[in-house]
Amino acid sequence: MPGSTTTAFEVRVGCDVQSIDDVRASIDAAGERYLRRILGDGERAEAARLPNPELVARYASGRFAAKEAVYKALRGRPDMPLGWPQIEIIADETGAPRVRLRGAAAELSAAAGIDDIAISISHAASFAFAVATAIATPA
Repeated sequence: MPGSTTTAFEVRVGCDVQSIDDVRASIDAAGERYLRRILGDGERAEAARLPNPELVARYASGRFAAKEAVYKALRGRPDMPLGWPQIEIIADETGAPRVRLRGAAAELSAAAGIDDIAISISHAASFAFAVATAIATPA
């Protein structure tokens, strides 16, 4: 179209599913050490407010699935490992999950031209599922 400007962008999607039973078993085996490995400070504070271990396992499995989905949307590579706490899934003022990136995860996002990542988390009887969508506008 004459006079129009086109901006190149790329939609990146990542998804993941986690077994709540597997996450519960990991929490039972390693306790707080496991939670520190996969959850950031804000996420661990939210988990600590939950009233029972079953809800903690559901929460942690959803957050872990979300982090995996974000990692895939960022197009993380095995030669660029990210610590899971660098990808934090926090609740906004309405309770909806939001992505907060730190360290190497934030650097990877910035290098790809990603300003924001939308995340959705769902739980079924034994599984947590998450999908992440990012719009990359490479330089």
